[in-house]
Amino acid sequence: MLQSHFPIDNININDFIYNFSYPIDNTTSILSYNNNFYYTPIIIEKHNNSYRVIEGYSRLKFLISKDVKHIQAVIHQDDNTLNLFITGIISTLNHRKLNIIEKGIILSKLQSQFNQEKDIIINKILPLIQENQSINLFKQFIQLNNLIDDLKMFIINHNIQLSIAHPLSEYPVSDQEIIFHWINHLKLSVSQIKIWLDTLHFLTKKNRLNALDLLKNTSFNDILTNAKSNKTSLQKIFFDEWNKIRYPRYEQHSTIVHNRIKDLKLPQKIKIQPPKHFEGQGIEINIKISSIEDYNQILNKLIEIKENQTMNHLFNAL
Repeated sequence: MLQSHFPIDNININDFIYNFSYPIDNTTSILSYNNNFYYTPIIIEKHNNSYRVIEGYSRLKFLISKDVKHIQAVIHQDDNTLNLFITGIISTLNHRKLNIIEKGIILSKLQSQFNQEKDIIINKILPLIQENQSINLFKQFIQLNNLIDDLKMFIINHNIQLSIAHPLSEYPVSDQEIIFHWINHLKLSVSQIKIWLDTLHFLTKKNRLNALDLLKNTSFNDILTNAKSNKTSLQKIFFDEWNKIRYPRYEQHSTIVHNRIKDLKLPQKIKIQPPKHFEGQGIEINIKISSIEDYNQILNKLIEIKENQTMNHLFNAL
């Protein structure tokens, strides 16, 4: 039954049994024109001596903040609270999409609050909110409830997929806090986050450490205090440090090769680049010549390198 002038004071705004909105102050579905608000009516039910919201918590909270005293409301009555919860889900889907955090909240409430069996949730209710259904997806969505609020908001604001969000939820709170700190500090893209999380997962399992322990490394603290470098430079330094931890033998080999290049004592106009990842054969030499004097200097240097065998040392290192 539609009520176009329902008093807000009759609604218990602290009863969240049906709420799954996240964030709860998401009011994108309310339009304002000439001091009037236009929105989908809020669905409520009679409960004890007051009313409680089935769907529309965010809209109600917004209207209260605007000192609205009466709202458009639809009163539903059903002794089965599960039916009312499903009504709220369907009503929401009629005017907006659910984010993955909200899907996790819905599935968790169905199991813990409405006492539904996993099989019933997966086969009958999950199809309402998710195209694919499986026990694995069910578990991953449920686990998103373990995320700290900062990561939940980051996931929503950047439209992060479940395949990235779920691994984040497996870390303890202390790890999640420092992971978010770094993601936010370095302004990492979604693809960079995925690469980093893959590396982080490997290292924490391999070394039996948590993320907090790994990021206590002095070199990472130096990055945090480096105010001079721009975002791109900081990101490069950050990933270089991770590669040193992830591939220690590669890092040792890289140090040896670059030391051999330094031994050549080349002028600035000669640049030697080893093969990428030290795969393949040969090296790349770039020479910049601006005058005949440059030509003679470079030629003499190349002859000197050939005679003192330092180039042999470089090739042996490769």
